[in-house]
Amino acid sequence: MTPSHPVKREHPVVAAFYDAYMWPQELMGFRRQRERMAGEATGRVLELAAGTGLTFPFYVHAEEVVAIDSDPSMLKRARRRAATAPCPVRLLQANAESLPFHDGEFDTVVLAFGLCTIPHPETAVHEAHRVLKPDGRLLFLEHVRSHRRLHARLQDLAAPVWSGLAGGCYPNRRSVDTIGRHFDVDRLWRKGIIVQGSARRARPQSSAADSLADARPSDIAIYPHAPSCPAAIERIGANCCSGLTEPPTRCWSSIKPVARRAVGSDWFHASGLSILVRWSIVRPCGGWLAWARQGLP
Repeated sequence: MTPSHPVKREHPVVAAFYDAYMWPQELMGFRRQRERMAGEATGRVLELAAGTGLTFPFYVHAEEVVAIDSDPSMLKRARRRAATAPCPVRLLQANAESLPFHDGEFDTVVLAFGLCTIPHPETAVHEAHRVLKPDGRLLFLEHVRSHRRLHARLQDLAAPVWSGLAGGCYPNRRSVDTIGRHFDVDRLWRKGIIVQGSARRARPQSSAADSLADARPSDIAIYPHAPSCPAAIERIGANCCSGLTEPPTRCWSSIKPVARRAVGSDWFHASGLSILVRWSIVRPCGGWLAWARQGLP
């Protein structure tokens, strides 16, 4: 166990309004992404910065979940979801930078919009690496700093004020880079400022190119350390084509580029305009079932 760090202060007002603030974002896609991520968690699971427990209902394959948060107000509101979760959930007030667990205790560590609020994310990720078993996995779903220069600058300017209002949440953190310094990121999905992926303590024995080639189209990552292989790229293309059993509607294909250019790709996806445009325009035109199956654009 590592030396303790100062626990972040309690935010009772943020905890009281957190679920209401997240509700529209959950409807616009976060809930679906949580379900997909938590469904991969197996064995003994540790969730860092669990908040009010929005991910608890989706741990359908876990044997046990230990959920920690340094804010007692958040944990108090997480009790109801812990009681109705599909597996045993134990709540613990603890600091992610100094986990009270021995090395290699957990099969899976989960981060769901939590790394942005942890005061020392580098130390927290190092601790996650420590408590994972050698063949364990880190699953993460986070918002990160934008790739677009203007949007990233706006995030930087908003960070001091937003962190004070939102319980220490920093919108401009490079969380994937932080994770990549301690783990081997083997899958990364990104839409705008939202990222979801998985990482391992060590690179698997199987070929990384085979892992990429067997991934679903939405799983394929653009990551600086991902290997490239012509055969794998060719197979990825085949997988993408075979996954599109129904072509997207023509109206969406023509509207989407215009909307993305007008408001910027990052904000187009993160603000929910992607969902709004599809439901207000594409569905009346027909073909809504096809894109519903494919997921977000």
